[in-house]
Amino acid sequence: MDTQGLQQVLTSGAAPIEKVRAAYDLGRAGPAAAEALPLLMGVAARREEDILVRGYAAWAAEEIAPRPADEPGRTYHVAQRHKHANDLNDGSAERPWMTVQRAAEVLRPGDTVVIYGGLYRECVRPFMGGTGPERMITYRAAPGQKPVITAAEPWKVQWRSEGGDLWWAPYERHPWDRPERWPNPAAGAVRRAEQIIVEHMSFTHVDTRKELLEGSQRFLTDDEAGRLWLRLGGPVPPAGRGVERVMRQQVFAPAVRGLGHISVQGLTMQFGAAPEVSGSNWDAISHRAVMSVRSGRHWTIEDCTIEWGNAQGLDIGAEGWGEDIKGQPVVCDEPGGHVVRRCRVNQHGLAGIVGWGKGQKGLLLEDNETNHNCRKGNWRTWEGAGLKIHGATDCVIRRHRACDNRAYGIWLDHRCERNRITQCICLDNAIEGIFFEVSPGPVLIDNNVVID
Repeated sequence: MDTQGLQQVLTSGAAPIEKVRAAYDLGRAGPAAAEALPLLMGVAARREEDILVRGYAAWAAEEIAPRPADEPGRTYHVAQRHKHANDLNDGSAERPWMTVQRAAEVLRPGDTVVIYGGLYRECVRPFMGGTGPERMITYRAAPGQKPVITAAEPWKVQWRSEGGDLWWAPYERHPWDRPERWPNPAAGAVRRAEQIIVEHMSFTHVDTRKELLEGSQRFLTDDEAGRLWLRLGGPVPPAGRGVERVMRQQVFAPAVRGLGHISVQGLTMQFGAAPEVSGSNWDAISHRAVMSVRSGRHWTIEDCTIEWGNAQGLDIGAEGWGEDIKGQPVVCDEPGGHVVRRCRVNQHGLAGIVGWGKGQKGLLLEDNETNHNCRKGNWRTWEGAGLKIHGATDCVIRRHRACDNRAYGIWLDHRCERNRITQCICLDNAIEGIFFEVSPGPVLIDNNVVID
């Protein structure tokens, strides 16, 4: 289709995925599609448009008219606690933005956003990546500050007492939380994505009233009755306990697949009601980790805390091949090459750090920890581990701590070649501390400590 035809798709009532493909094709045409630039910029700015369409349109506009190589990058600021914070501002220190997403839609190669302390209830969907090590896009915490990005929202419902510490409220199931519709249908709370948070603690979803009454910090759902029961463990009612419900599947995941040269520094990311990815559904659902590079290349992720997701914590791979990402183009030719340093990826329902599909090449993972993962106890879905990478090639994992995972500690799976695992500590994991599977090698596993 010529550029005029592609522009017509973008202005038509076509399905979002068709518009995504049209924007991608215009971007691939580069400067030859210059006449499409005003349209693409307009689509990217249109708030009512699908977020993926907006993201690919912004990416395409940058491909057609890239920032000049000699133009210096800019520094922007997000500070929700600032008295003048507003997404209509210019992003300066004096007039900062309110949300991180505003930055994610504006940043161009070479730009940095400094994020100040606060609780940011949003999912950050970057539209663009950098062009090289000297022209990265950087998201970083302000010095001495702790910005927290969360998928949870205060759950303001009418709670009714059933006596003691047992309460119930009206409830409606998330539309994406349907394991009974997977290619291999699954049942039970352990397969569900629902998350209820009380005072920053993720409660356990149980199947029966008997299980609910056997312990505290649990909840039970009844879809037919439209009710959710909560066992708090204490006399204080829900209204005084800061009950939250997780309303988004992810916290940081680009709108565009394959963005490169992004740096993320010092952010805390919490919760995510994404379904697990396992042998029961990997043709239907891609990895939807709390944070995902979405098939990107050359990301640097440092000093981040990523915790309490229902499924996976940090995805540094190509997401898999589920139907949910079918038709979303990858804008780079060679995913991988990421650096992950000093990150804490703990307390996830299934796995901590994961990589699936292609893209696990040239990774450097050092001084990270993935502890207390597979906490839902469903490791038999095959993907449970502190660190689980498929197809790892030319990767180094060093000084990693994988402790008390209710599954494997470090797991390299399927066609892994020329890797090294060194100076790691794997302690009190439920299955093997280090597992190397279905791969030709070679692998060098040296100077590690594996206990119990």
